[in-house]
Amino acid sequence: MLDLAHFAYTHVGTFGSEANKQVERFTLTQLDETFTGYEYEVLVTNEGDAKAMSGTGEDHVRIAMSTGFALPFSVRSTMHYENGIKQTLFQTASPSISTPEGTEQSYFTFVLWRNDDVAATGNDIVDFELQVALEDQAMLEAISGELTIERSGLVDVQSDKASARWRHHLRELIGYTDAAS
Repeated sequence: MLDLAHFAYTHVGTFGSEANKQVERFTLTQLDETFTGYEYEVLVTNEGDAKAMSGTGEDHVRIAMSTGFALPFSVRSTMHYENGIKQTLFQTASPSISTPEGTEQSYFTFVLWRNDDVAATGNDIVDFELQVALEDQAMLEAISGELTIERSGLVDVQSDKASARWRHHLRELIGYTDAAS
């Protein structure tokens, strides 16, 4: 959820848009007392089940968003739609080293809050979020190996700025050092 560039590529079946393949420069800030991240606007495809999420029948929707992380393994993304709907996604993970399944699996909890009446659209919203999660899962499972926290183990680009900062803070939290730190 921290990588802005993944929307256009990973979520082509749900809300990804060809128009969002270029990531504009952004600045990381302290969003509140807990989360560090960034604020941005995005134009997303609004077709099929996505219309339940946005509460509008338009084919494309502009959303003001903020996304940030809190150590050790939590991410929050807040979306403000032009029609007044506000949605907050919160995800927290359990590292695979603490589960009996070993290093190949992680568990996460995903919570969605909204400020609108979802009596008629609630199931559609949950189904849409499940589709999005399955797209993320497919992308993650296509990547081999383990994600390193070493600075020398990755090449970061503009859209990785939040992930790079998270890895830096995680290294500090656990007292990890490597040759490039």
